[in-house]
Amino acid sequence: MNQSNVDLLDLPNEILLIILKKLDNKDVLYSLLDVDNQRLDIIVQENIFTNTLNSVLTTFTDDISSVSDTIVDRFCINILSRIHHNIKSLIVNSVSMERILLVTDYPNLTELKLFSFNEHESSLTKVELLEIAVKCAPSRRYKVDEAAKRFDVKILRLSVRHCVLNLVELAWAGFKNYIRNNNTNFRLVDVHNLAIECLAAIDKPLSTSYFQHAKKYEDRFKEADKYVQEMVDPILDESDDDDEIFDDNSSDDGSLDDSEETDA
Repeated sequence: MNQSNVDLLDLPNEILLIILKKLDNKDVLYSLLDVDNQRLDIIVQENIFTNTLNSVLTTFTDDISSVSDTIVDRFCINILSRIHHNIKSLIVNSVSMERILLVTDYPNLTELKLFSFNEHESSLTKVELLEIAVKCAPSRRYKVDEAAKRFDVKILRLSVRHCVLNLVELAWAGFKNYIRNNNTNFRLVDVHNLAIECLAAIDKPLSTSYFQHAKKYEDRFKEADKYVQEMVDPILDESDDDDEIFDDNSSDDGSLDDSEETDA
């Protein structure tokens, strides 16, 4: 029986994909991407290998550990910049998290999993790690914004849950008041005619008054926020400090009373 050696690259792409799917995505990317072979570069950058990136090692006993610094270095220097736009799910731990998240942006990231929050592994606190995660999270994208951009349309977003700052709510209230005050026959055709009259009466001065009304309340809210920040917050902070001192003194007094009762 004759024996022949078959090189990996001699296999068709379909067979290569079947073999590579059996491996971990991280190992495929680390071993085959950017190894001076255009065919392999194209194959391993398929979504099946780049949509999810896991930088956490899990043992047979379900213990979690970090990948080696050598692997992290290669990903940060050579790999992530080439596949970052494909990554939708990112799994990191506290050791490599900062490097991986800050090395590039991830515009299509929809899932971020954080593992191994161990105070002996990282000098960062949980809050600091979460701040990094939020900072690196992709900005929200809306289909309506993308459609508007294609047609060069500018979208004005109104305040949520603040009726006095919402121009549409203000105009709608005026519209309903006009119909309520002038609807005497309570017929649907009259409502229709009154609606047309009200809309036809909206001119530039009336529209401008809506903007001025919202601007007045916006300035008022800003002044209130400034007052709270400059005057109220410092008083509350001082009150918290006084409460802590009072609690300490109460504890001391309590211990003295207990000792006196014991002596008695």
